[in-house]
Amino acid sequence: MKNSKGFTLIELMIVVAIVGILAAIAIPNFLGYQAKAKTSEAKVNLGGIFSSQQTFINDSERSAQVDPLNSYATSFLRAAFRPLGGTTYTYSLAGAGTAQAASVDPYAAATNEITNTKGTAVTAAAVGTCTLPANVVTPPTFIAQAIGNIDGDAILDCWNINQAQTLTNGNNDVDLS
Repeated sequence: MKNSKGFTLIELMIVVAIVGILAAIAIPNFLGYQAKAKTSEAKVNLGGIFSSQQTFINDSERSAQVDPLNSYATSFLRAAFRPLGGTTYTYSLAGAGTAQAASVDPYAAATNEITNTKGTAVTAAAVGTCTLPANVVTPPTFIAQAIGNIDGDAILDCWNINQAQTLTNGNNDVDLS
């Protein structure tokens, strides 16, 4: 009787098939978790913008000569908002007590912008698919927007928050349900 050591070709093919099946199950789940993490960045930073704006409007120490009292900040610098680390989304701030059309290009209307530093770049031409919602002229108001490309396709993910802390997903890049 021959003493054979090692694996036969059939055994190796079975192992490769099992690894392939496990990868087919795991990779889509991993991509879904990765997309949820990127979306969480937008939600957390928009919440931070909201908190910064609330702090700004309630700050009794600021000078009425620089900023009108009972108004929101017109820039991220004035609101003292700066995200930590790199960002996947591009953030813009618009409205700040003024009327905005329902289909305003956020690059043109934004008084301040924080550009994404990691992930797929958002071009100004592609931003046309994401619009700021109409901002009613009842100062003080603001709308902050996050625009990002989660999965590298042509569809952009757009999130908005306003002075009432209403968080909306204006354009969904990836179905996370």
